[in-house]
Amino acid sequence: MEEAALNKAMAEIHYHAIRSLECMLPNGKKLVRIDFRKDDGKQNL
Repeated sequence: MEEAALNKAMAEIHYHAIRSLECMLPNGKKLVRIDFRKDDGKQNL
């Protein structure tokens, strides 16, 4: 799945990315980890 499409889909259900990590695999592919957090409607001050 494309990263942008995942971020958009998650935003639609009120989750936002808080961290991501990319690792190159030996076969030339990229493994992407994205951590999401549910928006609670509160602002962090």
